[in-house]
Amino acid sequence: MTYDGPGNGRSDRPLEPSAYGQEAQVAYALKVLDAVGGGPVVQVALSKAANWALDLAAHHAERVRGTVLIGPTVAVADTDAVRLAHSALDGPRPDVEPSRVPLVEKDPPEQWAKYNRAYWREDYDDFVWFFLGQCFSERHSTKQIEDGVRWGRETTGAVLVADSHGSRPDADTLAAWCARVTQPVLLIHGDKDRISPVRRSELLADLTGGELVTLEGAGTSRSPAIRYASTS
Repeated sequence: MTYDGPGNGRSDRPLEPSAYGQEAQVAYALKVLDAVGGGPVVQVALSKAANWALDLAAHHAERVRGTVLIGPTVAVADTDAVRLAHSALDGPRPDVEPSRVPLVEKDPPEQWAKYNRAYWREDYDDFVWFFLGQCFSERHSTKQIEDGVRWGRETTGAVLVADSHGSRPDADTLAAWCARVTQPVLLIHGDKDRISPVRRSELLADLTGGELVTLEGAGTSRSPAIRYASTS
């Protein structure tokens, strides 16, 4: 079972940041569970949705049988140093060349400057090409990138700006939630992930007593090999 959150798919495109905040996102998930019978379920969350999944597991344990977190983007470890060196979320629109991804080439690290609210408003399509190229960093990923760009074009830069202002839990809050989780937790993360460093999954595995599956040589998409690591 899947559903479209705000800003995506068949859902509305609100421009009020509160529609994308932590409390609202958890409420959406609970409403979906109510609509389909209540659970308990094994929940699967990708990237930023890990914040909502951990909240549900900690505070609505009767609705959750287990949790799978894929490439979680949470506030328990710093973003990659290369990305941090070039990103300025609230700075002026950067003067950078167009993405090379449509030409089946790679973008240089300094193009992380496009992770910028002004850029999203003014050149959202180019940002989508750049970002999907970072998500699917492995060779022979043109089909995945093109599919991702097509989905990304279903929303707008203004929606992305609104979402970026939505509330998110800090590291202390996440640690407290993890301490309350009693159900099984599985984390899956590529060790070459350019969006969210694998260190985040390592820390969450320690905090939850969960199992970490590391995909060797993978970004946020796929991998030729799997390495298992467990904590208890």
